[in-house]
Amino acid sequence: MFGKRREAAEEQGDNKLKGQNSNKRKKNRIGWMKIIAGFVLILWGISTFTFLQAIRKPVVTEEKVVQNVIEQKESFSYSVKVKPSLLYLDGGTISPDDVVFNNLTDHLILDFDLSVNSRKPVKVQGNVSLVYKLVAESMWEREFTLRSDKSIDSVGVSNSIMQEQVTVNINDILQYLKQIEEETSVRPSGYTLTFKPIFNGVVYDEKGNKLDDLTSNLEILFDLNSQYLKYSSENASDELVTTKSIEERRTIPQEISFLNWNISVMKSRVIFGLLSLLSLIPIVIMIIRKMRTQKNQEAEDVLIDKRHRSKIIEVSDKISLDLMPHLGLKNFNVLLQIAEEKDEPILKYSSLDTVSYYVMGTSSIYHYDIQIKCG
Repeated sequence: MFGKRREAAEEQGDNKLKGQNSNKRKKNRIGWMKIIAGFVLILWGISTFTFLQAIRKPVVTEEKVVQNVIEQKESFSYSVKVKPSLLYLDGGTISPDDVVFNNLTDHLILDFDLSVNSRKPVKVQGNVSLVYKLVAESMWEREFTLRSDKSIDSVGVSNSIMQEQVTVNINDILQYLKQIEEETSVRPSGYTLTFKPIFNGVVYDEKGNKLDDLTSNLEILFDLNSQYLKYSSENASDELVTTKSIEERRTIPQEISFLNWNISVMKSRVIFGLLSLLSLIPIVIMIIRKMRTQKNQEAEDVLIDKRHRSKIIEVSDKISLDLMPHLGLKNFNVLLQIAEEKDEPILKYSSLDTVSYYVMGTSSIYHYDIQIKCG
């Protein structure tokens, strides 16, 4: 009799130790799973946030940089050489009024100044000449060369294209017009006399790259008839300035700063996009398993009751585990096997969050608990 009690006590001690070791291993496994799940979740959050930042930021930006500024400056002034008269007592070269009378005028003097200036040295190549044109409106026009083509080849930040003073004999022009009137028997009310520099050139940088084409836009117009010459613009001195900025578009790759490490936007999209996707996969797997586990746990007590209804007795009072040593089991089938071996019924007690199944042994209580997930 004492031998049987000793064997029962030893069996009870072995079962209790096995249960404790099993619970300890289960707790360690759950702890490690939580650590891994937390790490994966943090990795997914950081990589997804950085990936979205990279998506919102452009891969490259364009920046305009002014490499040089080209200024083409064209100016002119004019004066006349007149005979002594009541209007011009001393005669000589004067800056005239709006009207210059032909009978009192010997020569028209024109000063031209064309230049190309820049912030950085450039090379200017081309040809420049000077012409004048006589126009009888709606009838005829003729062009004459005052200065023939001159080759330009200049390097620097200030390049002179033309600095010329031209003297025009007004009487010669009037004689030419008089001869045409006699030949045509037509005397127009007036003529237009136009002076124009002809400049065609190209500006290059120091490396020989073409920067811009250059042309002259300056025109000086006079109204002319048999009695007087009149400058047709408002000012007696004109200046025409054309400025062009030579810009270069620079492509600047954009970067994302991550832990004081600058990564290009394109690489950030690839790296953190892959990390976000790869870390999302185990998260989805864990969620699916959790949902399945919850579903199984919620339905397990119902399934047990259906399969083993004849062997289960439901009780209304909770069985106190303090009455004798108890042993928790991880599987209902083990509890069922113990009940069959000991020829004992299975007792069931239900609370709000737990369903417990018991088998009352002679020296210990065996039980299997199911946690009910609410909601």
